[in-house]
Amino acid sequence: VGTGAYLDDLDTTIMESVRDALIVGFTVLALGLIAAYLVIRGITKPLTAIHDALEEVANDNVSIAIPHTDMGNEVGMMAKATQALQEKVRERHAMARRQKEQSRELDSERNQNAEMQQAEGAQQARVVSTIGAALEELARGDLTVRCGELGPKYAALRDNFNDALSHLEAAMAKVNAKG
Repeated sequence: VGTGAYLDDLDTTIMESVRDALIVGFTVLALGLIAAYLVIRGITKPLTAIHDALEEVANDNVSIAIPHTDMGNEVGMMAKATQALQEKVRERHAMARRQKEQSRELDSERNQNAEMQQAEGAQQARVVSTIGAALEELARGDLTVRCGELGPKYAALRDNFNDALSHLEAAMAKVNAKG
C-alpha cells in the first residue's frame, strides 16, 4: 500500500512534467513560428516591393520611386541596383529624345537645302532662258535686244551681256555709217 501511493505520486509528477514540457514546447514552437513569420514577412514584403519596382522599370516606367534603398542589407543593395538601372533607363530615354530632336533638325535642314536648291535651279533656268531668248533675237539680227531683270545674283551677267550688245550695236552703226 505504501508503494502504490508512491507510484501514483510518481505518475502524477511525471504527467505534470510531461504536461509542462508540452506546454513549454508548444509555446516555444508558437513563438518560433511567429518569429519565423515576422522574419519571412520582413524579407518577402520588401523583396516584393522591389520586384514590382523592377518590373515597372523594365516596362520603361522611370517615374516611380524605388522603395527600400535606405536599407543596409541585401534588400537595400538590390533596391540600389534597381535604382541604378532606373537611372540608366532615364538616360536612354533622354538620349532617344535628343536623337529624335537631332533627326528632326537634320530633316528640317535637308528640306531647307532642297528648297534652296530648287529655287536656285529655277532661277538659273530663268536666267538661261532669258539669255537664250536674247541670243535668239541677236541671231536674227536684232541688235537692239537687251536682257531684262535676272535678279541680284546675276546682275553682273546681265550688265555685261547688255554692254556687249551695246558695243556691238555701236560698232555695227559705225560700219554702216562708213559703208
